[in-house]
Amino acid sequence: MEDMDLIKILWEYMHMNQPLQHADCIIGLGCSDTQVAHEASRVFLEGYADKLFFTGGLGKVTYRLWNEPEADKFARIAVECGVPMDAIRLGTSIY
Repeated sequence: MEDMDLIKILWEYMHMNQPLQHADCIIGLGCSDTQVAHEASRVFLEGYADKLFFTGGLGKVTYRLWNEPEADKFARIAVECGVPMDAIRLGTSIY
């Protein structure tokens, strides 16, 4: 099997093909991809939740890239996108 075939199997397993609906909160998991913060902010601003929760400390990759935890960086991006700070919750850890 080719890599793309394996990726497609994984995508189809994880993608539930369900429409978005209002939730208690939106969770943006920490990583080195700041697009997570932008996408979580977009969904928040479209009214799908009243709270936005970001996780992440300085991980195996991001400790070399940034001087702030992933959750803090994502929160800053969300505020720049128009999310009110009082709607954001953070969960960080340093590993």
